This record gives sequence, C-alpha cells and structure tokens, in this order.
Amino acid sequence: DYRGTSAASESLLLLGDLYLARQNTAKATEYFKKAADQGSSKTFKAMALHGLAYVYENSKQTDLAITTLQQALSIGEPAIKPDASLALARNYESKGEKAKASALYDQIVKEFPNSGVSKMAETQKAQLK
Repeated sequence: DYRGTSAASESLLLLGDLYLARQNTAKATEYFKKAADQGSSKTFKAMALHGLAYVYENSKQTDLAITTLQQALSIGEPAIKPDASLALARNYESKGEKAKASALYDQIVKEFPNSGVSKMAETQKAQLK
C-alpha cells in the first residue's frame, strides 16, 4: 500500500490531469478528489484542489470552482497562487461578480509583476464589461 506517499500523490494528480485532458470529467474529479484526500503534503493537496477546480470550471460549475479555488489558495502554497488566483478571478467574472474579478486582477498584477499571469490579468481586466 503506497497511500500517503509522494509517489502515490503524484500518480493521482497525473491521472486527474490525464482524464481532464481527455475531457473525462467524472474520472478527473475522482482522481483529483483522491489526491486531495490522500495527498502526502500540503503542496499535493493544493495542486489537487487546483486541478479539481479546473474540472468544475470546464463543467460550468462556477460556484464549486470558486469554493475549491478558495480552499486551494487558503493552503498557502506559493506554486499554485498565480494560476489559481487568475482562475478564481475568471470564475468571479463568469458568475457576474465583476468587482471581485477586477480587484483580484489588480492584486495579481501587483503581486506578480512582469509575469505571464500578470499580462493575462491585465488583458482580462481590460475586457471586463
């Protein structure tokens, strides 16, 4: 039994990514949830929740995506913060919460200047209507 090891956590994440790429949302959800529950570290849990949020976003389950991204960001894992913050802003925008999206885009630009994520945030904010 390899449950709780880094290898097991990484395998679950990779399976989630694979099923997400193949647009099999049921299997992607299953493996990302397992990775979040059985992750060997906070990093793996944050990455799993981030992946799960993308499944929800792609499935137009905006409220679930927002909640899951908030959970992922609350872990405090720096590796996911730029992309997860951008995804959270996108989901706020999709939900019609433009003020929240705009504020988060501004925060991304401030926290990650001169990065690809910053440029994407600037572009997204400029397109807010």
